Amino acid sequence: MIILLGARKKYDSLYLYLKEHKIDFKVFEAEPNNVNASSIITDIEFIGYKNFFDPSFYYNNNVSKVVNFRDQKKWLELENEISKHFDLPYIKQDTLNFYSYKSAQDIVCKKIGIPTIPNNNEKIIVKLDAGYSGGTDFKVIDRREYQSDENKFIQNFIDIDYTLAIHFYADMQGNTYPYCFHKITYEDNCPVQSITPVQDNETILLLEYLKKLKQEIHMQDRLCFWQFVKDKQGNLYNMDFNCRPAGGFENGSWDRDIANHNMFDYYILGKTFPSQIKFTNSVELIYNSKREFGYTEYQRTKNPIEEITLSQEIKL
Repeated sequence: MIILLGARKKYDSLYLYLKEHKIDFKVFEAEPNNVNASSIITDIEFIGYKNFFDPSFYYNNNVSKVVNFRDQKKWLELENEISKHFDLPYIKQDTLNFYSYKSAQDIVCKKIGIPTIPNNNEKIIVKLDAGYSGGTDFKVIDRREYQSDENKFIQNFIDIDYTLAIHFYADMQGNTYPYCFHKITYEDNCPVQSITPVQDNETILLLEYLKKLKQEIHMQDRLCFWQFVKDKQGNLYNMDFNCRPAGGFENGSWDRDIANHNMFDYYILGKTFPSQIKFTNSVELIYNSKREFGYTEYQRTKNPIEEITLSQEIKL
């Protein structure tokens, strides 16, 4: 049995896939009406927060896979304890730290030669070191106003030109398979447009970075996306590593809507990843309003494109 930890919108396509393929599964959620709650998933077991974050609550199921599309430390630890109990692949401690903490990501990236945002200016941005993402809990302040906190992470405030993300699948053996890149352009540090797929010299550079990371961090049985940021001065930095799919995954924006494949064929059924991915459509988002560092409602369009190919000869 596959268990889904949560019933948010991001699980919609997985839920439909499991039902279509008649795969045994259960969906657990703490309480109804959470933010971004799915309107599609109906057969949910609401178990309260105490039970939800208690690994032993799940032990009376015959679990073959734990699916967790959240990357907060508390969720990852829950996933890990359930996986260990059922002798499933679990996240080793150094990888768990990398997934959970911006500071750990910064240290690892520096170690393997991937540029990170400096921390030497008077104007800084303060983030949660381990906490929620998506543009939440960010503050821009003068360094003199900063009060040290064990769960804070600070970087120079930068003027963003765009962000660039690599989406990839890590299989049971730890091989990684990049399957899409997307770019979000910014104005006044607010996202204004997203386009998928993209392919250029910088996406080739991101493949090299993923090769380096794979030698340092053991990633296994996950759909991930890794974000980089380009500032107006032309510097490309590590921004945020996410051990989960990006928003829009439920709509097929990174696989089904732009290419003729479904990532669940590999992640759930274990099918062999293709040697090449051919993209036939693009997905564009135009955000309706500006929100500094965060996303708002958007208009989404899908358009046919001249075929481009991402080669997967590099089973990273």
